Amino acid sequence: MNFSNFKLGTKLGTAFFAVVMLTVALGSFSIFQLGKINGSTEDIATNWLPSVKVLGQIRVTVNQFRRAEADHIMFTDDKDMDAVEKRFEEAKKKLGEQQTAYEPMISSEEEKKGYEQYKQHRDAFFAANVKLLPLSRGGDKTLEAAKAFFRGESHTAFNAMAEDLGHLTDINDKGADVSYKTAQSTYSQARGWVIGVLVGAIALAAMLALWITRLITRPVAQAFNAAERIAEGDLTVSLNAEGKDETAQLLRALSNMKDNLSKIVGGVRQNAEGVATASAQIAQGNLDLSQRTEEQASALEETAASMEELSST
Repeated sequence: MNFSNFKLGTKLGTAFFAVVMLTVALGSFSIFQLGKINGSTEDIATNWLPSVKVLGQIRVTVNQFRRAEADHIMFTDDKDMDAVEKRFEEAKKKLGEQQTAYEPMISSEEEKKGYEQYKQHRDAFFAANVKLLPLSRGGDKTLEAAKAFFRGESHTAFNAMAEDLGHLTDINDKGADVSYKTAQSTYSQARGWVIGVLVGAIALAAMLALWITRLITRPVAQAFNAAERIAEGDLTVSLNAEGKDETAQLLRALSNMKDNLSKIVGGVRQNAEGVATASAQIAQGNLDLSQRTEEQASALEETAASMEELSST
């Protein structure tokens, strides 16, 4: 398929279509990569960081619960102990709300297993709290036993629960870090591809522009030069028309015009030569007529002279 056979509109349309398609491809790729980056950023903002925040609040709550247990052992007044036990209930309620907020953000199987383990240790800690309260309320008789239980079974249950919360926090920290690295990697790759495609699109657009410009300007320049030479009377100019586009048709029309002008000028020249020949023949006839007229005039003069002599005689 010879591209020079297409019309100028088709050539320009093809070039612009190619540039537009490259632009569309570049825009689509950029939007797709931006979507991936946005997804990673959204994952960090709506999952990992909120999870870390809620887990931190849960740790604060269980620490407050633990400090309340220490206060309960130290207090000897029933009213003070009642107030501490009220703090227990408030802390449990607050902890339930925080856990409800955290549970929808669990996103991996590892995190799910870690949370189930946390709930088991939490229940064990609350069970230890139930055992601790009667010992704490027993006064001096059970004070040492309460302290020993607080430092022993209750402490072990609390540490296990705290370690689970730390493990869950580490999981979310790692998830946030992975999402961040993914976003950075996607950005780097997208940046390289966008720059490469952009450079390619610019190079292709420049090549198409140069190519089509040459396809148009060269025949037009040839037609212009031929028209100038024909206007100056030079009908020997050679026109080379390639293809079937408008410029090729223009060159062919100029070539036909030149050929027709050559035929017309040739005919005029032939007629002019005929007229010149006839004029020369007429001039020669006139010259012969003039000579004969002069000869007749001379003869008449001689006759007149003879008549005068005859008259005198």
